[in-house]
Amino acid sequence: MAGYYRNLKYEDTLQCTLYFSEDVQNQGQFEDLQKSMNVFIKNLSHEYIWHRDDFKLCLHILKEHSDLPCLTGTTCFGDNVEDEWFIVYLILEITKKYSNVVAQVEDNDGDFLLIEAANYLPSWANPESTENRVFLYKGKIHIINPTVVPCHSKISIQEAISTIINNYQKTIAPTDIQQAILQRIGNYPEKIETLCHRTNVSVPVELAALLYSKPSLISPIVTSYCNMDLIDMKHCKNYFNDNVTVKIKFTKYLYAMLLSSKSINLAGAKNIDDKKTQLGMKLAWGYQIIKKSPVKDEFNSLEYKKFINSLNKNGYFKNNLEGSKDYKELLAKANEYFLSTESSVTSHVNNIICNVQSTVEYNDLLETLKVTSSAEEDDDDDWLNVNPEHFNDFLSSKYSKDNTKCNETLKNKLSNFLHEKSDFEGIDKRDEDIFEDNNIEFDSEEFVKSLDKMLRFVSNECKLNDSDSDNEFEVLLDDMNNVDDELASKLNDVGDFSRRCDPKEIAKNLIQSLKEEDLSGPSSNILKSIGINKNDMLDSDDDDQ
Repeated sequence: MAGYYRNLKYEDTLQCTLYFSEDVQNQGQFEDLQKSMNVFIKNLSHEYIWHRDDFKLCLHILKEHSDLPCLTGTTCFGDNVEDEWFIVYLILEITKKYSNVVAQVEDNDGDFLLIEAANYLPSWANPESTENRVFLYKGKIHIINPTVVPCHSKISIQEAISTIINNYQKTIAPTDIQQAILQRIGNYPEKIETLCHRTNVSVPVELAALLYSKPSLISPIVTSYCNMDLIDMKHCKNYFNDNVTVKIKFTKYLYAMLLSSKSINLAGAKNIDDKKTQLGMKLAWGYQIIKKSPVKDEFNSLEYKKFINSLNKNGYFKNNLEGSKDYKELLAKANEYFLSTESSVTSHVNNIICNVQSTVEYNDLLETLKVTSSAEEDDDDDWLNVNPEHFNDFLSSKYSKDNTKCNETLKNKLSNFLHEKSDFEGIDKRDEDIFEDNNIEFDSEEFVKSLDKMLRFVSNECKLNDSDSDNEFEVLLDDMNNVDDELASKLNDVGDFSRRCDPKEIAKNLIQSLKEEDLSGPSSNILKSIGINKNDMLDSDDDDQ
């Protein structure tokens, strides 16, 4: 886990930017809005278990003095894309509460909102034409369409924000696009409970108290076990005698992930056949991996040095002398930003664990759990079993359209496509109109026979006398010329076909190809298909023949 950093070029990352209208007058007011929004986000998501990073808004230190005030949030959602859609829900709620906010969200795939609504997009919409045209504003999805700003005109962020605010009704996305996106988001906050699974596990009492105090820590603990390597495995040695049975809250994704992960069978292990002990052992080892992983000083790391160098290059410190009052204030903000967004996963989680274990509430809970057990009935995990009928229903509801005529058209096109013939470059239908009334009849068997005659004529395997050889060659040449003439007549409208093929040249080129190939190649494979061995074509004593 310690090998990668939280938001530095991670592949599954969502980037959110909240732009404000002109009524944000000063830096103090701007910082107050940031704090207020983060409290709002925390209240809406306090029951939600993030798979990797939680979502919060930061005053981007390289943008805080820009002409267009904004807050940013960069969140790595890892393998669980549900985090991504929960963030979209949170942003929509923010734009409802704060009417002066216009939000833009993108992930590594770009405008993933439009990807979700791909079946309902207008013909003009594509990744190039929708740049800086998709936003969230006042609880709605907005798209700047060509009737407002032509497609050939590129839009800056400043122009886009102004366009959205001044053309509210004209930029609201069509109903079917809105519904497709809202349906994917789901019914939050009620949906949070449906994504969770609770089950009994037998874990060390300190881990039980930790997960009761901070349920969201289940995510890095599960991830640390499932992603451990040989170095991490050295921490998985101890067994615990102070275990307690408690009911732990997982997300369904994390529960399935931990349940399906391979168990480590060590000599001397006892009572690991039952599920609660097996799951508890995995959690205990995941916890140990985090606690015993080396944690370096973040402010002496290479990543931090790169971070500070980037700030210097972008003029963040405003030419203030190092050590001055203004410099220290800016540096303190930079350090806070680095720790909250770009510090290593292990350091970040370890800091959270240390903070929780230093509280009075944690220690009181620890003492309580030592003498009492909170085991209850497990949640039903039948949802792990996928019924084929339910799966088909899901696919139909997800990818089928109500328009049966459209489905029939798609089926017909697919059927026609499967009956097409292609070469290595694929199906080429550019000349289908030319050939519509000029079909060429090609007898493949006759062609192979002619090619066989030609190859055997030029090979040393063909033991013919001179007169037979001349007659054979004359017949072959006549056949080739007849094929030439027929092709020329059929392709007369396509282009000039006056050029004739010299059989001797064909044979010479083929033999040359055989010589340049190694053990096998295209030419030798073609010959094998008609029963001719490559060695029979080549005479090592006379390469020129």
